[in-house]
Amino acid sequence: TATATATATRTAKKVTDKTYTFCGTPNYLPPEIILNRGHDVTADNWCLGVLIYELIEGENPFFESGMNQMTLYETICKEPHYPLPEDSVSEDARDLVNRLLEKDPNMRLGTFREKDILEHTWFAEYDLKKLRTKEIESPWAPDAIEP
Repeated sequence: TATATATATRTAKKVTDKTYTFCGTPNYLPPEIILNRGHDVTADNWCLGVLIYELIEGENPFFESGMNQMTLYETICKEPHYPLPEDSVSEDARDLVNRLLEKDPNMRLGTFREKDILEHTWFAEYDLKKLRTKEIESPWAPDAIEP
């Protein structure tokens, strides 16, 4: 609703440098939040990398079934993410995910220019203007099931 949007706009924290708030879904937290090193908008780039990985692979790049939250955090901070399979995932997709899931936020794709993410070769086949205006037809649609 318009009221909810206006309230969120008034209460949202505008981050110009770094913030130290600890918030977010555990499976999506970047190392700098877990380690309380301060984070900026590049934390969102990490989350995008997790999301793209999940959309491609159908599972989280760090979480295993039965893993407790502390082990998840240790895995995110210390271990490389599970690699995307070379035989079924394009080199461009693997490169994009690897660069978004860079543990050093200063080296993460999009750190210097957010545009760098959209200019990555993985997005080259998409007309981003049409995507923004919702003019691209989905390559797949589920069969509708009667309620």
